[in-house]
Amino acid sequence: MERLKKILCLFVALSALTVVGCGDNDEDSSSIDKSSSQSESKADESSEIKKQEMLVGEHLKNSAKIYESGKYTLKCTISGDAIGTTLKLTRVVNEGNVYQLQEEKAGSYGVISVNGEAYAFDNNCGMYKSAKSAPDKSIVEEIIEQNIPVKNTSESKDKKYVTEQYTYTGDTYITNVTFYFDKNTDELKKYEMKYTVEGQDDATETRVINSISDKVDESVFKLDFLKKMVNFDTMSEEQKMGFCQGVCVSRGINEQMLSDYGIKSEDFKKIEFDTFFDLIYSYSDKDWGA
Repeated sequence: MERLKKILCLFVALSALTVVGCGDNDEDSSSIDKSSSQSESKADESSEIKKQEMLVGEHLKNSAKIYESGKYTLKCTISGDAIGTTLKLTRVVNEGNVYQLQEEKAGSYGVISVNGEAYAFDNNCGMYKSAKSAPDKSIVEEIIEQNIPVKNTSESKDKKYVTEQYTYTGDTYITNVTFYFDKNTDELKKYEMKYTVEGQDDATETRVINSISDKVDESVFKLDFLKKMVNFDTMSEEQKMGFCQGVCVSRGINEQMLSDYGIKSEDFKKIEFDTFFDLIYSYSDKDWGA
């Protein structure tokens, strides 16, 4: 389902997570310690090499300083056929805590991580669930941290910007990114991304930076707002059934719509947060006509 792909993409796009596998339980612990020590040594050496050989462009390097500070508030507008609508994104980072809110006509939703506890929430339906991790880093941070070499630096066609182009490779996708910097102030103003993913080539997304500063509203990290929502993880099957039916009635989602989506009301007893979220926003899109 394209909408679900979009939502999941927004929540976990450009993931920096690492999947850690389990080895043989009978492996000698001293060998493990030795291997770990060698890996850490190589990682340190690699980090030092990256510091000595900066491959990213000078413009991105300068603009990334506020991201690297670990304390900032970013507001941007997201559009493009990779999204299917226009979103406003607010991202607040402060000493490891992260708050990210996405707003569209159909409602607002996001992810928050405070002191190692993370939650995905939806203000539209009034529900939340535990999340495995904090919102992922932006592609700006990823390219800087991975020291991805700049492919090309040039002046934009309208001569207002200096552009830098990069190629970011994920597990199942490739992203070509063009950053636009103000020619006079050297500030990052926007960036365009072209994705090549499985089953879909050249999906585009544009992020226009409305503002970024080192000012942080710490009140966004208070988790009290979750008390006004239902915890999707802890509801019984009957509670989940009643909640989902109530939301669908209030949104005008009938049995025929559920059938078209591929489920029936009985499935609400065991439905996952992400699936229900996708269902509601799929029909909300149609209602708003956005």
